Order: sequence, then structure tokens, then C-alpha cells
Amino acid sequence: MKPKIFTLLGNNTTLNTTGGDKINEIRFYTALSKHFEVYYNGQLFDPYAIDYGIKDLPIQIPEDNYDVYYVRANNRILYNCPRPKVAMGIPYSSWLYHHVDAVITTTESWKQAILNYNNSTYYRELVGDWYGNSEKIIVPKKVINIRQTIDSNFMEKIDANTLMRNRISFGLKPTFGFFGSLAMQIFPNLAIKALQRMINNGYDINIIAAGKKYSNTIVPNKVKYLGYLPYESIPDYIQTCTCLIANEGVETEYLGSGKVLDAIAAGIPILSYRSAVREEQLGKDYLGFYSSEEEAYFIAKFILENSFFRKKIVDQLKLRYEMFSTESQGDYLYKQFSDLII
Repeated sequence: MKPKIFTLLGNNTTLNTTGGDKINEIRFYTALSKHFEVYYNGQLFDPYAIDYGIKDLPIQIPEDNYDVYYVRANNRILYNCPRPKVAMGIPYSSWLYHHVDAVITTTESWKQAILNYNNSTYYRELVGDWYGNSEKIIVPKKVINIRQTIDSNFMEKIDANTLMRNRISFGLKPTFGFFGSLAMQIFPNLAIKALQRMINNGYDINIIAAGKKYSNTIVPNKVKYLGYLPYESIPDYIQTCTCLIANEGVETEYLGSGKVLDAIAAGIPILSYRSAVREEQLGKDYLGFYSSEEEAYFIAKFILENSFFRKKIVDQLKLRYEMFSTESQGDYLYKQFSDLII
């Protein structure tokens, strides 16, 4: 019989793919389901059911009949849960870090930032905003890096008609795509400047961006903004692209990215700023890393013009799939959570 785990995300009474946090949680629960019975707000989570089998019911304090309680961003419910209890590493509070049996991160870099925060100026500067720029934080009893999980739907190849329609809509040009929140702190400015320079130098390419656009974000010149796309349509758009673009910014040093996992699943090259976390996700030898606009420019050129280089990148992505697949993540997570079960 599978152990039972209670889960909850904030005050959300239902689950849907309308935001990054929800998408990551759904992927996490899907992987957990391999070895746990996952109950969201007391209802059995089914990765294959409509709305994941979750009805819109009031949030209730759970009964004492689960093996583990994982609550994210709802301290009222978390406080009233029996042990063992687990919480996400943000938002931080000294009460939460002291109170729970384990804190969750999504990357090894973030885990090390928590464990070494009190003794490392580097980590205090890196993630200090999350912790109120405190000199010291509570070190949790246990920190679990759950990594991130691939959505297997991004592996499915789109049909030829849909692919052609998408390519026609892009003018039958090679297309570089950025999919996700358009926020200034994560926007890939170096990569976009490199691609703009390619266009100025005569390369006939598209640059597209799609996702929620924050009010302080200005879409750069030569970038076609497609607006917000339904999650279900994103795999088709990704597979129409010649190359994808990952986030830039300081968050790439400690936060994972669904964009990277989507590229791994689809086998589409992704331009990525080199950082500790991207090396975790893509491997230190990944050929699509850049550290400057100049590097991004030449890597993008090689992806377009050198079929051997492009194939080598695709082969590197395929090697990373198993690490983040639902199946291997399920086994990995069971090992991480098993010693919490009383």
C-alpha cells in the first residue's frame, strides 16, 4: 500500500496550468504519484483525470490519517497539520523554518544557499532578499532538493499539418522563442541583443515571445509578442521553433526553469546563460551556454548553420531527459521523503 501525502498550494481550491507555481506543483505531484497516494486538499490527485480529479471544495485542516503533510504558502493550515510536515523554502519565516520537519528547494544551489547562508557572504548577497537581508536565518532540520519534473506532453511530436500552419504563421523562417513570464528581472536581454544583431547582419529569422507580460516589461524591437498562450498549446509552438531561449538574471544562480526542462523534453536546442543551476539542469559541457552577447551570437549562428553542432546539442539534451523524467523523479522523490515517514 502506498504512503499517503497531503498537499496544498496556498489558498488554491483547484489546480490548473495558469501559472508557473501551479505548473511546477502539478508536475511535482505527478512524479510523487508513482510511490505515494497524493491528496490535494483531501482529494486524490490523478495526473490523468480532468482537472486532476480535484473539485472546488473549501480548504479544510486535514485529518490525522496521512503519512506526510506538504503545504506551500499557507501557514494557518500548516500549523494545524500533524507531523511530519514539509514546506517550500519560500516565503521564509523563522517560525516556518523552525516548525517544519523539512524544507523543499528545487535546485541544489538553492539548497546550499539555505545550508550555508549564515556562514557565506556570497549566499547572503545571492538570496538575501528572500530572507529580509538577515544576517542569520534558521537552518531547517532537513532540506530536500526535489529538482523539477518534465511534463511528458512536451515529448509528443506534433502532427505535420499543425507544424506547417505554425511555420507559415512565422513566415517559414527559423524561429527563436522565449516562452514564459516576461519580467524584467529574468528577461534574456543578452540573447535578444545577439539575435537582433543577427537580423541587422542579414539573417532572416524570427524572434518570438509568449507569456504573461508584466507592466514594467518593454518588448524589445524585432521581437514579436504573441500574448499569453494556453499551456496546452505551448508544446506545439516549442516544436515549431528552431531554438528556444532561457531566462537570464541573478535568479538563474539558484532557481530552476521549466523552459529548460521543456527544451529537454522536446529535444529543441535552447540558448542559456551559463549559471550554476543551468549547469545542474543541462550539464557543465552543454554547448548552448553563453556568458556574453558575443557568445550568444556565435552559438545562435552555429545552431542555424551547422547541422553537426545542432545535432550534438540535441543529443546532449536527450541525455538529460532521464534525470528529470516523471518515472525517475518518482523514484528519486520517494527516497528523499521516505525517511520522514514515521
